[in-house]
Amino acid sequence: MSIKIKLQIYLILLSFILVILNFLFNDLSVGRVWFLIDGNSLVGVQSYLEEASISQEFGVFFYEIIISILNFNLFLILGIIFILISFCFFIFSY
Repeated sequence: MSIKIKLQIYLILLSFILVILNFLFNDLSVGRVWFLIDGNSLVGVQSYLEEASISQEFGVFFYEIIISILNFNLFLILGIIFILISFCFFIFSY
């Protein structure tokens, strides 16, 4: 078996494990992890996003999208990213 195929299999298995962990750890969102690492930078980004949402026409939608991303579960996002990386290896392997 080639290295690319093994890497794809490992990435898919890792993504399934992460999606299963998503159901076990429901309260581990991206925003919570960011707050636990450095809460001051999260407050600074929030301030910047609030100013951007007031000054731009579609800023409210941008602000809501960022808040939605911060509310997603970390394991689910990592699982989706690993599935996309595996898919890219499959597409560009030929």
